[in-house]
Amino acid sequence: MGIEDEADRTLFIRNLDTRVTEELLFELFLQAGPLVKTKIPKDLDGKLKTFGFAVYKHEVSVPYAMQLLNGTSLYGKTIQVQFRTGSSHSSPGNSQNSSPANTPNPHGQR
Repeated sequence: MGIEDEADRTLFIRNLDTRVTEELLFELFLQAGPLVKTKIPKDLDGKLKTFGFAVYKHEVSVPYAMQLLNGTSLYGKTIQVQFRTGSSHSSPGNSQNSSPANTPNPHGQR
């Protein structure tokens, strides 16, 4: 598990309210799969910034988490979830993978 591998298992979360903690982010993003960690960077004054990261144990959890949690409201702010820059998910031409037509149906075909 190198740096490149971690990028493929990481989501970038923006538009976080300053009251959102790493623990709260962890509990929320855990709904999509096993997490390694969450991180919200701090500014020079020690205040949490308005963006963060969620690192999953398995790469397959990343697109599912993005689909599940993008647009969730936390403290009245709608969070925006996207693939981390540098991940293989965010390369041009891969945007079609998040469309419902290309998402496997977890309940099987009917």
